[in-house]
Amino acid sequence: GEGEDSQYSNDLSRLRFEQEIRGTPIPQFTISKVETSGVKPNPRTGHAAVNYKGKMLLILGGEGVSSKRASILYNDLWSFDLRTNTWSELTIENELFRSQHDLVTQRYPGLNQRRLIHEII
Repeated sequence: GEGEDSQYSNDLSRLRFEQEIRGTPIPQFTISKVETSGVKPNPRTGHAAVNYKGKMLLILGGEGVSSKRASILYNDLWSFDLRTNTWSELTIENELFRSQHDLVTQRYPGLNQRRLIHEII
């Protein structure tokens, strides 16, 4: 995302929400930096993210700044494994240059031959 100094970043933070079942109705929030491994996506803003099955975070597109300080749109899809804290770039068959967009997952009710189909919208 974009920080206070208008610089794009590629760090990852975890927001933890805790609330006592009995007791104070005021939730407690803590933010911590996540240590990651693997090649990270380029620093960006305007990307979309979705949690897929509680196992991975998918990041699509966004915009960044080239080495010449020109604005660029990304055509990439990244996976972050929430169990191992590892980044991986995934292959996209079509051009999906996007920024300032959303992602949701949708499960189709049937099977397509040998695999279950999920769609990211």
